Order: sequence, then C-alpha cells, then structure tokens
Amino acid sequence: MYRAALLSAALIFSLVCTASAADINGKWKGKIEFNGESIDLVYDLKANGNKLTGNVTGPAGTLDLEDGKVDGDKISFQISFGDFHIKHDGKLVDGKFEITSHLDQGDQKYKIVRTPDLNGVWKGQAEFPGGQMMDMTYTLKVADGKLTGSIESPRGKIDMSDAKLTDDGFTFNTKRGDVNVAHEAKWNDGKITIKVRTSGGDREYTLSRAAESKTAESKSADIAGAWQTTIKLDDGTELPLKYDYKIDGNKLTGTVEGPAGPLEIKEGKIDGNKIAYKLTIMDNEVSYEGTAADGKINIKSHGGPFGDRQYSLTRPTSGITGSWQATFKMDDGTELPLKFDFKLDGEKLSGTVKSDQGDGAISGKVSGDDINFDVEFNGNTITHKGKLAGKEIKLKVNGFGSEWDLTLNRTAAAK
Repeated sequence: MYRAALLSAALIFSLVCTASAADINGKWKGKIEFNGESIDLVYDLKANGNKLTGNVTGPAGTLDLEDGKVDGDKISFQISFGDFHIKHDGKLVDGKFEITSHLDQGDQKYKIVRTPDLNGVWKGQAEFPGGQMMDMTYTLKVADGKLTGSIESPRGKIDMSDAKLTDDGFTFNTKRGDVNVAHEAKWNDGKITIKVRTSGGDREYTLSRAAESKTAESKSADIAGAWQTTIKLDDGTELPLKYDYKIDGNKLTGTVEGPAGPLEIKEGKIDGNKIAYKLTIMDNEVSYEGTAADGKINIKSHGGPFGDRQYSLTRPTSGITGSWQATFKMDDGTELPLKFDFKLDGEKLSGTVKSDQGDGAISGKVSGDDINFDVEFNGNTITHKGKLAGKEIKLKVNGFGSEWDLTLNRTAAAK
C-alpha cells in the first residue's frame, strides 16, 4: 500500500480546460504533500481529439498515461506501477485542474497548473520615485531548470543574479554598486507581475511578452541618432566622421559628415539591427552595410576612393567622462557639495558620487549628449536624467519622494 501511495504522489496529474489539443499539449507542473514532504511533478501532455497521452515525472520516475480521455473541461487517465493501477480524473476550476487519485485507502486531491513559458523578451513600464516612468525590457532564458536573464532600461543594462524558479513565477536580485535589490515575479494569465523591494518602499509593475515587431522597433530606435568614428587612411591621415541616422519604418536617411562637409544617405534601409545605404563620394558610389551590437555599429564599406574598409561607430560621449561637481541645497538651507566621477565603456556609464553624507555607486547609460543614471545611496535609488549642455550637465533628479534640478560643472582639477 505504501508503494501505491507513493506512486499516487508521483502522479498528481495536470490537464487542461478544454478539449482543444492546442490548450492541452505541453508541460504542466504541480506538487503533492506526502509524509510531510513536498514532491514536485512534471507532466508532458498530448491530446488528439478526445484521446489523451503523455507522461508524468516524479519520485517513481517517468510513467506513461494510460486510457487517457478528454471530455470538455474534464479529463481521466490511469497510471500503472508494477501491479498497481491507479485511476485519476480531473476538472478545470479557475484556470487550474483539480485532480483526484482514486486509491484503495481513499481519494486524494491535487491541483496542477500549466508551466509558464518565460523564455523571450518581456516589456513594461515602472514608476520610480518622483513619478518618473521608465521603459523596462527583460530578456529571460530557462534551460535545465535554471533561469538567467537581464534587464534593460534608460539607466542601462544589468544582469539578474541569484535567480530561482518558483511554483508561480521566479525570484532574483539586481546589484548596483554594493546594494542588492530583491525582486519577486508572479506569472498570471500570460503576464509577469514584478515586485521590487527596497528600503524606500516596494514598487510593482507588469510585463507583457514583446511582439517581434516591437522588438525590431526597439532595435531601430537604438540606431537612430548621432554616431562618430575616425578612419585612418593609408598615408596616416585621420579622417573624423560624424553620423546622423534618421529612421522612418524600414527607411534609413540622414547624413555622414567629414572634413569636406555633409553627405546625404541614399537608398537607406533598416531591418532590425541591420542597416544598408549608399553615399556618393568624389563621383564614386560607395555602398555600406552595418550591424548594431553592444552599443556600437560595425560598418563595412565597399568601393570608392578609400577602398573596402571595416570600422565601428560609437555614440559621441566626449565631454562627460571625468570629474564634475555640484551643490545640493537641503530643506534647511544647508548646502551639500557633491563630487561626481564618471566613467564610460561604450554607452555604459559607471562611477561614484561622493559627499559628506557618504558615497554612492553610479550606473547608467549615455547616448550622445543625453545622460541617464541611478545613484544607489543607503538602500535608496536616486534617478538622474539630463543632457550635456556646453560645459555643464543639467539634470532632473528624482529621489526620496521628491524631484529637483541639479547642474554639474567640471571640477577645477579637470580643467
């Protein structure tokens, strides 16, 4: 009888709400409590009309479903283990199946749910302190029962750490500077609800699966705008070039400017993260193709007075790297000096901000003259968004439930 009970624990079966094979086919999971232990079960179901096949994996190994039937929102099947043959039936209730195992010592009931497909790109908007809304893009991958992923926002890209799958979602941490931020994710009706826990209070937002077209739009948006490079000619001459890409659907226009002035882009096309266009240089038609990756655009040119070449474009970020200073005026009128030290790696911005109140880690992104970053300070996230304007950086800052303006100037040592 113990073997029969253990087998039943391994068989807590899942089935779907309708007789549609599309709704039933796939993997499902559930748990059974047996002798004070929680036992995980994974089901692989296949429906063909009113016939159900598949298997369930648990403590007894992988066992086939026998005599499986589908009848609307009801299912039935049998599991055999040696001389034991245990019948099961189930009914869909509130999106979950309530399964009953018919044992000699009495019926036992369980609930099972469909295993969520987390793989792919997810998008949503999160509200930060001060009411600032930011686009959030999650890229998730599940392999061998383990979850990995990353999060991208105007503040930059950050990897998930300590990610763990749960019965109805997953948990993970992010780290900015020395501060770990805990996140809880719940799967609900094809969407993911994210709860972020910080010392300044919790915040919550919802992610939806990104359509392929929207993913392509995101990649296109990463290409539009200003870029720069310097080409070294055969005689050693360095040729600085400035690019201004403009995108309208799958059409690419704009200019490429060198020492001789700007040239108009012709026959420009964009497809996701790939571009192609032509320039007329000294009565020669030169064709170009490029691929955007990791904050750069890798270009190949064909023909023209300079021959075939390969080089990379980067966003213009000169003027931001280095030391800056500002003064924050507190509510009581006290002035608090701030010292910023910015470091750039492509578009990725890092560094520190120092004050008499302590130090904070900087993490963010720079695109042209636009600058967006967070400062993690005593468990609080302070967001900064602004622009390089001549010899100043003008920022809009959100933190501690309020918003204020802050102007940064170069430190004397950097001049």
